[in-house]
Order: sequence, then C-alpha cells, then structure tokens
Amino acid sequence: MHLLVLILGFMLFPKGYAMKCYKCTGAAVPCKKEECPGKCAAATVMYEGGKNMTMKSCMEDKMCATGSMNVGSRRAYAMCCSDAPLCNNMYPSIPENPQPNGKKCYTCTGNDCSEMKELTCSGDEDRCMSGYAVTGSQGKLMKVMGCAESSMCMSNINMGVMEVREATCCDGDLCNNGGPGIAVSLLLLVAPVVSVALFN
Repeated sequence: MHLLVLILGFMLFPKGYAMKCYKCTGAAVPCKKEECPGKCAAATVMYEGGKNMTMKSCMEDKMCATGSMNVGSRRAYAMCCSDAPLCNNMYPSIPENPQPNGKKCYTCTGNDCSEMKELTCSGDEDRCMSGYAVTGSQGKLMKVMGCAESSMCMSNINMGVMEVREATCCDGDLCNNGGPGIAVSLLLLVAPVVSVALFN
C-alpha cells in the first residue's frame, strides 16, 4: 500500500526542475530566477550604429547553441550552459576587435533580400548561413544571410533576442547564394518586446 501511494505521488505531483536560470531582457534589473527544463542561455546582439540588446533566459536543449553569428546589420553572441544553477549569470564574451578570418559569405541588403553583398567573416565564424528571422509579434519571417560558427548551424536556434528557423550552413566561400537546396535557419528571433527595436 505504501508503495502504491508513493508511485501515485510521483505521477500526480508536478515535475520539479532542478535547474534554475536568470531571466531578463535589456536593462531589466535585477534579473528574475525561473525553473528551467532545458538549458540556461544568455545573448548579446550588436547593431550597426553601436546599439546593443541583451537577454538571459531558459531555452530548450535542441534550440540552444553557443557561438557567434553575423548577418551584416546585426552580430549575435550566444551561450548556453547547464553545468550549474544560474550559470547564465554573465553574458558571452565579445571580442573588442574581431579579426577577419579570410572567409567571405553573402549577406542580404534590404528587408526582402532582393540584393546581396559580400560579408567578411571574423573570429571562429567558419560557415556561411542563410535562413529566416522571426520579426514582430506576428511572427513574420525575414530572410537573413551571413557568417556563423559551426556550433550555430542548427535547424532552429532561439537566442531570445534572435531566432533562426530552417537554417542550413555551408563551408565554401560565398556558398550561401540562395541556390536550390539551401534551406537556412539561423534566424534572429526577436522577442515581441524587442522586435520593434531590432527591425525598425
């Protein structure tokens, strides 16, 4: 009888998550703490003109990656961790002067990606990527192309202030030219609160 009560207790009570992560967007201080079934994440997105956006949160394992991505007008640095509770207490390190690594990829110019220009990759960004960024509260998709670290080459990536869907990467120079077979998803997913700031 005691065994039956114990089994029913495990089945009926909500599952507790051992992991806790910080959660905040932008200049929200202090960050809140939340139970997390996945990994802790932190990201910084840098925009042309010197504007930055930051985020800390919990992310699904399959959508969480550590590395950098550059789509021309925006560069994102993201990190995921699960080694300790509240491990996303810091933002990913950002090099002061990222050094070009010799690789070149295409990036979009304009919201509809009707034109492309060459983009010089830097640091560990050794892949060309192409995909669709989620923009606005309606979830509209906008094509993006650029450079990415191989660790960021997942089908879908959510960085809180950036989300990429249906992404594919290639490793040749200028290989992300939008030809047949390229389905890219390293999109900047802008949270509804941040979307206006990111794409206006």
